[in-house]
Amino acid sequence: IATEYPNATFVGVDVLPVMAVMGQQKLPPNCEFKMVDILQPFPPILVPDSYDFIYQRFMFNIYDMNDSRKTKFREIVKLLKPGGYVELVEPDFVPRQAGPKYTALCCSLINLVGFEKNEIYHGPVVHQCLLEMPDLLQDIQTDYVSMPVCWGGYIGKMLYQFFDALLRQLGPGLWLTLPLEGEYDETVFLQYLDSAFDECVEHRTYINLHWTFGQRR
Repeated sequence: IATEYPNATFVGVDVLPVMAVMGQQKLPPNCEFKMVDILQPFPPILVPDSYDFIYQRFMFNIYDMNDSRKTKFREIVKLLKPGGYVELVEPDFVPRQAGPKYTALCCSLINLVGFEKNEIYHGPVVHQCLLEMPDLLQDIQTDYVSMPVCWGGYIGKMLYQFFDALLRQLGPGLWLTLPLEGEYDETVFLQYLDSAFDECVEHRTYINLHWTFGQRR
């Protein structure tokens, strides 16, 4: 985005060092990257009332659906200038038309995140998260798009690569609630994962990607 809009300034934040996030990619001159733990008090580099647009995505394993999340979101919105926009993008954790193995993987992922009563921060709740701030935001809108997993061309391949990398990394934790016996075995888990993705092709599995945005008052 920074290369498409060279007259704008972009600031990216992540809990990881920039090299871990960007790899060998060179940052454009109008873009800077800061290592920030978003759950902690904001450092001085994040100045309230100074940003035109804030974009946040794929934070489903970061936030609890409780008062701490509400407080943090208010802090984030207050970084915007009056008239600026905030946008949240998250996938729905509940897949559509999924086979039994992929369904089990998604249920294990929800359990691993550690939330009770399915009160998880994911696609279907992002709109609610902005509606909670009527004193700060106006013109709040939301929508979603359905995206294939492992089929349907480039988008399906992209989602497969994303979920494959995520689930491989979380394998030992997912194993605990999957219908697999014994101690964690990477070979067995990867075979199960491959079989689950094969199901996605067979059943034409898809997910809904939700987004919502609002304007700072």
